[in-house]
Amino acid sequence: MTVEADRPRPVALVADDEPDVQELLAVLLTRAGYDVLLAGDGEEALRLARRHLPAVVVVDVRMPKLDGYETTSALVPTR
Repeated sequence: MTVEADRPRPVALVADDEPDVQELLAVLLTRAGYDVLLAGDGEEALRLARRHLPAVVVVDVRMPKLDGYETTSALVPTR
């Protein structure tokens, strides 16, 4: 067994309200070595991000509840 097999996989969060886009990105990110979480809107994305602390987040600009700009602003800490 390799050292990499003992390491947990990084988490990626995909926030998009289009199921086809979610599926495509999930396949690509899984192949790239990530465990993938899916959110259908900005509020769900924030809940998942706060709980799982993903290594990478892919956010659609146009989503219900919170758009991509609002979601990203809430994820990025201010100084």
